[in-house]
Amino acid sequence: MTHHIRLISATPISIEPVQSAFAMQWPEAHTFNLLDDSLLFDLRAAGKITPAIKRRIEQLTTLSVDAGADGILFTCSAFGTAIEAARENLNIPIFKPYEAMVTTALEIGGKIGLIATYQNTIDEMKVEIAQQATQMKQTYSLATQVADGAIEALEAGNRERHDGLIVDCAAEMANCDVLMLAQFSMAPAEPKIPTIAGRTVLTSPACAIEKFKSLLEPITPRAD
Repeated sequence: MTHHIRLISATPISIEPVQSAFAMQWPEAHTFNLLDDSLLFDLRAAGKITPAIKRRIEQLTTLSVDAGADGILFTCSAFGTAIEAARENLNIPIFKPYEAMVTTALEIGGKIGLIATYQNTIDEMKVEIAQQATQMKQTYSLATQVADGAIEALEAGNRERHDGLIVDCAAEMANCDVLMLAQFSMAPAEPKIPTIAGRTVLTSPACAIEKFKSLLEPITPRAD
């Protein structure tokens, strides 16, 4: 069975990394993109999620459901509370970008490192981690870093500098048991991070895809 996954983005730089991740991890799924790049512009101008932004997130979600989506994945990490409101009373999987990654990190346990290219992502994910940890009855310690200048470099077309700044942050967090790369646009930097024994590096797209697969793919009976 082919599944239709709608990807809702607020910046075009998130699209390629998640498409590449689907191609590698779940090529059988059909992915469709919905981009509203004015959302991030308006969020930056307002400095917070406004009622108008919440309505637009809800409208994008409803549009995707009406188009027959089996699941919806938001690819921008800045709209968590709006996504939570939009998915209420809907019966398909709808995920915030980092939601599955946080679950995976807490399952691994130990000291968690978080790198982001926006400070507001750090702030929002701290709340998400605390909430999920309470639900899972899991203890954790958390270290965070913002890769200053990385998003500006990427928006200027300098992927090499963007990724280099993330690698530098990862080097400073060598003592973490698990390292999370918050933004979808950070995923291409993951292979460039040197391997450290005992440390797992997670990306939002990879974890989200595994979560969708676990929910939507049928379980193949074991042959006795």
